[in-house]
Amino acid sequence: MSQASIGPSNRPTPPVSIAARTPKQLAGVTISKTGRMFINFPRWVDEPTPSVGEVTADGSLVPCPNEAFNEWDKIPGESAGSHFVCVQSVVADEEDILWILDPASPGFQKVVPGGPKLLKVNLATNGIERVYHFDNEGAPPQSYLNDVRLSHGFAFMTDSGLGALVVLNLSTGKVRRLLGDDASTKAEPGVEPVIGGRPWKFADNTTPQVHSDGIAIDPERTYVYYKALTGRTLYRVPIAALLDESLSSAAVGDRVERVAVTEPTDGLEFDAQGNLYMTALEANAIKVLRPDGRFEVFATAPEFLWPDTITMSRDGDLLFSASQFHLMPAFNQNVDNRNPPYHVFRLKLS
Repeated sequence: MSQASIGPSNRPTPPVSIAARTPKQLAGVTISKTGRMFINFPRWVDEPTPSVGEVTADGSLVPCPNEAFNEWDKIPGESAGSHFVCVQSVVADEEDILWILDPASPGFQKVVPGGPKLLKVNLATNGIERVYHFDNEGAPPQSYLNDVRLSHGFAFMTDSGLGALVVLNLSTGKVRRLLGDDASTKAEPGVEPVIGGRPWKFADNTTPQVHSDGIAIDPERTYVYYKALTGRTLYRVPIAALLDESLSSAAVGDRVERVAVTEPTDGLEFDAQGNLYMTALEANAIKVLRPDGRFEVFATAPEFLWPDTITMSRDGDLLFSASQFHLMPAFNQNVDNRNPPYHVFRLKLS
């Protein structure tokens, strides 16, 4: 592949390698504290087999948490609740728990009844410890639960279909939708991404309106950072405000802060030093917002086709998936311009 290049910070070019490749379109990637890699495959265009898999040493995939959960019969209700429908993201936490978020909206068409859920998988046993189900209030029919972060005994999720933050109490299972009427969770008017040299549009020449998408929690675990994909403004809100049930959603909105003006991005993730990395869709790049406010290119290469999800390994590497999302038929007059295999790239941070 081409050598990655970097922006105006005059840093040495970070070494880049391919950490995994797959013939099916992927979205999320995560690395456990013991170095195990998990990736997921949404039901966007392809029939995923499996929906979630562990990448083995020889590059093959082992269905996770088991083969049966990955075999949905396309029946709504109980079957959708006990099988993966359309998994969007996977996140391994410091306790060696794998969290699997299934918005259950194949092809972004509509939520399959009974399908939206968050799985808690204990990686020490590879067993499912709990399945959190979302009803129509937590995951309305037009929602798309997109990404998840964990802290303070809660899961914080973005809804990119309608625009909101969803807060789940991991002890009680109680779900709250917040900021659903706040501009911070919505696509921004006038933002029209140009990706791969072409305007990113549907066949009817309209620009996709992807609302709150990327999400990250700072190293001090004080704020949830988030932004719309079809947007340029990065926001944050205090975790304390999200957890204060005495505050209305509007009152939580009063605690929201503008952080920076960036560009259309997908995944977000912090490193331990407080640098916030973002997948820059228009630039085929990973960019970084430094603690001092500088926003710069960290690495870019032509092969970084729709950099999607970022994860940090315990040994200090940054890994990200390249999903080729903009090359799907929906954005190319029903022509499938995707070019397998799909890649997970690894960048050295130090």
